[in-house]
Amino acid sequence: MSASTPTLFLVASLCAAGEVRADEFHGWSVDGSWYAWQRVSGPNDTVELFFCQADEKVAPTWPENLNELDRSGRPPCVRLTDPNRAPLGWKQALKLPKPSTKGPQGVSVEELLTDGEDVGYVVQLKKERRVCPATGLSERSKLGHVWFHPSGRLVAAMIDGRFFHCDAPLAPAPPSAAPPRKKGKR
Repeated sequence: MSASTPTLFLVASLCAAGEVRADEFHGWSVDGSWYAWQRVSGPNDTVELFFCQADEKVAPTWPENLNELDRSGRPPCVRLTDPNRAPLGWKQALKLPKPSTKGPQGVSVEELLTDGEDVGYVVQLKKERRVCPATGLSERSKLGHVWFHPSGRLVAAMIDGRFFHCDAPLAPAPPSAAPPRKKGKR
């Protein structure tokens, strides 16, 4: 048996068991009240499309017909097993920022915690360190892309090809100082 044969066997076994997934983050709404992502999994490449509420305290501004569908999980998400049932134009309502480990408020994501009570990815704020939950991590887990919403309140990450959204918004960005008004004629 060659060195690559066990690896191929493992990959084939995982595929047969339906464990291999490919997640994709589509982005947040401009106001940051909702986001969308999808998972492809199983032996038949089943596509699941998720529309999730970013903050449980803020009603999402997503397309109206999503309000009629059941939500489950934390955060509350509408799960569509047939992406063709998704509202028209949903992708145009989203913005996917460029991946970056540095956020607009100077926050960063550079570390994974794989054991202990808090398992997930670490978001370092100026005065606080927050662990965003991520299940199934091991010492060999790799942090992939990290995205920050332009407001700096929301963060999401890909870890080992799986999508994880931080379970609660980060501290709000400090208000920007309004430029002084010039005195003059009105």
